[in-house]
Amino acid sequence: MSLGNSDLNIEKLFSIYLNTIDFGVLKENGKIKAYGAGIQSSAQEMQNMASGNARFSRLNPFSYINMEYSPESIQNEYFLTDSLKDACDMLIRYVDYLPKPFKTFYDFSHEMVHVDRTVIINENSRK
Repeated sequence: MSLGNSDLNIEKLFSIYLNTIDFGVLKENGKIKAYGAGIQSSAQEMQNMASGNARFSRLNPFSYINMEYSPESIQNEYFLTDSLKDACDMLIRYVDYLPKPFKTFYDFSHEMVHVDRTVIINENSRK
């Protein structure tokens, strides 16, 4: 997902990762449930999420989620979707939307990443 992206877009992807894989929640049959590993691995985080004091906002990767993250702090806001499929679909749409100089494709059968054009590495950019 990050190949070919700018530093700013990689920062946005990291924020989305934190708010889904680590601290994601979903609303199923009117009940808020945690699926994020950061919530499920912390009794304090689970208590906070269920306390009624935490804020819940709809996950929308197209509006930048500017969130300071500290692994030592309990989250004060969680981003929710209706299902895991919705979270995955949103992430895929967002990654496809990002402007990049090339597109990447993962070939599962050969376990390789392919690009849609020839990419020339500028040696000066490595310094």
